[in-house]
Amino acid sequence: MMTGQNILLESKDKVKAWVPKVRKVVEEDIAAQLERLGIRPGGKAVPIEKMSLADEAKSIRIRLQALLDRETLSEGNVKRGYEAVRREIAYTFLNRLLGLKCMESRRLLYLTPPGNPDGIPEETEIITPVPGQAKSRYLRDLRAAGGSRYKYATDAEEILLRDGLTAAFRQITKEIRILFDPDHEYSYLWPTHACLLRIIEMINNDLPVDAYRARDFLGWVYQFFNREEKKKVRDENKGIPQTSYQLAVMNQFYTPPWIVKTLVDNTLGRLWLQMHPDSSLKAKEPPPLPEERTSWEPVADYLVPGTGEKLLYKRLTDQGEVQDFKKARDIALLDPACGTMHFGQYAFGLFYRMYEEEIENAGRKGWPEEPSEKDRRDVSKAIVENNLFGIDIDPRAIQIASLGLLLTAKEATIQHGYGPADARITRTNLVVANAVNLGEDHLRTLIERVNGRFGSLEIKERLFKTIWNNLQHLGELGSLVQVHEGVAKVIDEWVERQAYEKGITAFLKEPAEQLDLYSRERVKQYRLKRQVLE
Repeated sequence: MMTGQNILLESKDKVKAWVPKVRKVVEEDIAAQLERLGIRPGGKAVPIEKMSLADEAKSIRIRLQALLDRETLSEGNVKRGYEAVRREIAYTFLNRLLGLKCMESRRLLYLTPPGNPDGIPEETEIITPVPGQAKSRYLRDLRAAGGSRYKYATDAEEILLRDGLTAAFRQITKEIRILFDPDHEYSYLWPTHACLLRIIEMINNDLPVDAYRARDFLGWVYQFFNREEKKKVRDENKGIPQTSYQLAVMNQFYTPPWIVKTLVDNTLGRLWLQMHPDSSLKAKEPPPLPEERTSWEPVADYLVPGTGEKLLYKRLTDQGEVQDFKKARDIALLDPACGTMHFGQYAFGLFYRMYEEEIENAGRKGWPEEPSEKDRRDVSKAIVENNLFGIDIDPRAIQIASLGLLLTAKEATIQHGYGPADARITRTNLVVANAVNLGEDHLRTLIERVNGRFGSLEIKERLFKTIWNNLQHLGELGSLVQVHEGVAKVIDEWVERQAYEKGITAFLKEPAEQLDLYSRERVKQYRLKRQVLE
């Protein structure tokens, strides 16, 4: 009899073998589509005026050319720029279809009924066919509601599928824009109808349903999608990345759950226990070994001994008040190289229990008078929107991270007795830290465009150059870039010189004596800035 762990490993092995196959299908189709529009393999483009393209195709070609030009600047040459465009279009569409399948397999896909935009969202499927039928439930209902649009035209089946997918994308985009936004630049070009049907067939027939239900499924897809690039960098560049994309690929590692738990328990979990020593997150017995653990319930039992268990939390507010705790909604967990947000998904469980504890202990000594959320059905939404933050240099990782958080939030809502529609996420705090170096000429143009709109020309130019220089290697450094330090230095130097020239040396009043020396100096500097700027 196979254990849950063995089933998980078997599913992972199947995904590992499957991803390169489906990637090949999608990328070959996208390459053919690009060539049809005059963008040849390698990036060489046929002048648009020499092609006979319909208006819609011409519009798509113009947008794709702008995208290719930008990626060429980012990647360093047109060949790599072309590969980036082809790869990202393919990956985005594949992720969307897999995202829909994951939601369906977990019974989390709720869409408004076709033909009734004001109706109540109901559970449905768009990728998975109705048993014994060729179409999914949503496409069947869309055809019935669409009248002649899906009956008589030679391309009626293609229109039906595209309309159905677009409707699903738009509705899910209300919760997470990063992945499903049908107006995103990587949505300009669709795979052909034949390719879409082939991908959907592979999704439905080649992998077991349990694979789509696995918490790490989307991370596996991301990991195995990059295997070819990793090998290429190792073979051609001796493992040294040449672009920010290659850097992201080479630095992508799968973190085992026990390491994730150890790090989160000893940061977020430790902080909560220092604020609330009576918390139920505190372990009541020694934890099992990683290989013996059968679940990852929200309990901080991987704490390292002698690292703060005897400390109590104290915080001095801006008003000089001493606080013994923060409310759950005010605690932020930032993963500066988040990947697919593996750490955030585990932290979600701890945060959920924290919100529940505030509800259960509201008004008691050592707990807030009012909980962060009074209604438990709002907890999942609050965690995603207030507590979890992530940065990565790879936009594809952020795509998966956003979808992963949405799935985690909806599953948690269901587990606590509510419906998926109760977890209405309106934003995620996930950021792609990348930028394209457009050159000194663009910097000069930008400075000239804002000339006269604010401040002196001198400080404006110094600020722009400082910011510009800091962002030159954003694609490689990501969250390590510290723009504010350079900006603060420029402003401080300018303020001090202006204050000296204007004879401003006195302050309104001395900062409070209870502040340390560094804090008093910062307050003085702040007041000096206000006087100079006023």
